[in-house]
Amino acid sequence: KELADSPYLQLALTLGLTAPILAILADEKDLENLFVNLSGNSSTGKSTALALAMSCWGKASVSDSKGSLIKSWSATENALFKSISSQGLHGFPVCRDECGANNIKHFNNFVYRFCSGSDKSRLNSDCLLQESQSFKTVMISSGEVRIQDLMKEHTLGSNVVRLTEFNNFPWTKDAEQSDRIKQFVSRNYGTFGKTFVTFLCQYDYDEFYEVWEDCTNDLKPRIKPYVKHFADRIASKLALFVTTFRFLITMLDVSWDDEKINEILIDSAKDKVDEINLAKKAYDIIMTFVAENASHFYTFSGSSYNIKNRIVQTCSATIWGKQNDNDVTITRTKVEQILLSNGFKNPKLVYMKLKESGALIAENDGNRNNYFNRRTVTNSVKIPVIVLKKNVSFDDTPDDRDNCAD
Repeated sequence: KELADSPYLQLALTLGLTAPILAILADEKDLENLFVNLSGNSSTGKSTALALAMSCWGKASVSDSKGSLIKSWSATENALFKSISSQGLHGFPVCRDECGANNIKHFNNFVYRFCSGSDKSRLNSDCLLQESQSFKTVMISSGEVRIQDLMKEHTLGSNVVRLTEFNNFPWTKDAEQSDRIKQFVSRNYGTFGKTFVTFLCQYDYDEFYEVWEDCTNDLKPRIKPYVKHFADRIASKLALFVTTFRFLITMLDVSWDDEKINEILIDSAKDKVDEINLAKKAYDIIMTFVAENASHFYTFSGSSYNIKNRIVQTCSATIWGKQNDNDVTITRTKVEQILLSNGFKNPKLVYMKLKESGALIAENDGNRNNYFNRRTVTNSVKIPVIVLKKNVSFDDTPDDRDNCAD
């Protein structure tokens, strides 16, 4: 009754049942583990959605962790990973609550390791290679912050594909509905997952594959305007949820609308737009700033910064850089002020994407992670600066790294 008119709660139940479908399809298809995070403000029903999802398999209490399948993020990276990999999970989900409480230094590495489905290769005391544990599962997480905001040095292409984040989605209508669901799952848990798996046993692989392929082909053109060249890979992951949903409603013999589930998943893809268009968005903001503050930049004609080519102009007392017909030179300090004030949390990531797009000119010192030049601006002292080409055209062609499966 509670789920009948709530596609968000229907999706929450689906998230808890997707791991078996993933495990079945992964036997033939090269599919990564799924990492799902429910993020956003408090009182949106995130914890209730977790409890509903995990109650399919066992006790799912957020407040009482003893014996609960909902665990805390409060542990070291290796401890968290070992708790997953040592069980050799295949078709059983894992759950962590409040990702903001994690102690992981490099969250990007954790996500990569989890989605790859195997632990690091290690040597035993005899210097022999230990057998690494593999697993195939779905991680369902929650927290007020997005996982991507926790990443200090993430590679854009990989994480846009690997992470599925539902940010500020209304999982429940109100506090009363949330309380009713929590009370129900606190007394009724641990049987529905088994019933679902038993139901799935009547189908063969080809039937699962056919539904998944149909869902993938349906989602791909619908999310492409938002995720561009990542559409194939993201659609194949989101299609796992729709596939699970279709088998779920067949088992329950209900008329829940899978199109509403599609719409929610497409909304999650729309949230990736700013991440995917990161370089273009940052470039436009910086170049607009330069145009609107031209008096703070010395201007030269032609392609050089020869003093003979400097154009006579009225300049401000504070100079932030210089520009000619081909490029703009801006002090590193000013660029980072511009980026941070416009909501870019990781300037280094912005520099990396600008360099990959060909917009950023860096000194060729053999360091591929170098994004700066050292040039004079107002006097003879060379300082770190960002040099951007003018009139750069950003296309949708991915680089080789974004196009590979990592």
